[in-house]
Amino acid sequence: MNLEFFPKRIIEIFNNISLDKIFEIRVRVNYPIILLGDNIRIVLKDLDGNKFTVTENDIADIICNLTENSLYAYNDKLKNGYLTWKNGVRIGLCGECVEENGRVITIKNISSLNVRIPRNIVGCSNYIYSKINNGIIKNSLIISPPGYGKTTILKDLIRNFNNDNKYSILVIDERSELDVFGINVDVIKNGSKNYSFNNCIRSMRPDVVITDELVGEDDWKYIETACKTGVKVIATCHGGCIEDVKNSCSKHGGVFDLYFLLNSNGVPGKLKHVYDKNFNRI
Repeated sequence: MNLEFFPKRIIEIFNNISLDKIFEIRVRVNYPIILLGDNIRIVLKDLDGNKFTVTENDIADIICNLTENSLYAYNDKLKNGYLTWKNGVRIGLCGECVEENGRVITIKNISSLNVRIPRNIVGCSNYIYSKINNGIIKNSLIISPPGYGKTTILKDLIRNFNNDNKYSILVIDERSELDVFGINVDVIKNGSKNYSFNNCIRSMRPDVVITDELVGEDDWKYIETACKTGVKVIATCHGGCIEDVKNSCSKHGGVFDLYFLLNSNGVPGKLKHVYDKNFNRI
């Protein structure tokens, strides 16, 4: 995994440990770096085994590298609380919000980073794919709290659809995380769902649209409009149970045919429940 946006002194430590099973790197000013994986929590130490503390300069160097020394050019992402790196790596960030007329226009004095390392688990979506596409593609919503593998499953679903060689797939990759391509796959990266749904569906004429993280009323409206044009949509959203999405689904035409609620055991593709369009368990 390419983590070259970290300062050299941190990369030297990473080079001496295995990051294969790590999916989050927590970086906080004045505290050690914490590495997280499935049942893994490592507090980083320096090469001599001593306590390693992140400095303000470390954070500043990371941000400069991620933005290619141009905060202005990346401000649209920055003000939304994240930056991106190669191969689908996403970096969440916290700091001091700067507001103007009641709207956040940027974030300064960044003090915390959450580096989310994408996982590629070939085959983790196979069962879900068999339910979504059994000859007739079903509009489907994948539901779970953050960190349960929704994005990992979406990436594998894209592979499955691509390998089927029957469909044109449009991937709306708003946060540059769904880093999957193929002979049947078109990807629009870093564009808002507003732009992508209103422009790319018309111009690219996909059979299937795959997108991550429905957030807010507008996202649900875009999904409803797309489904009514005959395009099939597969999406994800945050929720701990089916009740968390019932209202939004019903309000916007009940367009989804299947709902997949993920299990919390940390293994992408493991399901807790599957529901039909009327929210009955099947």
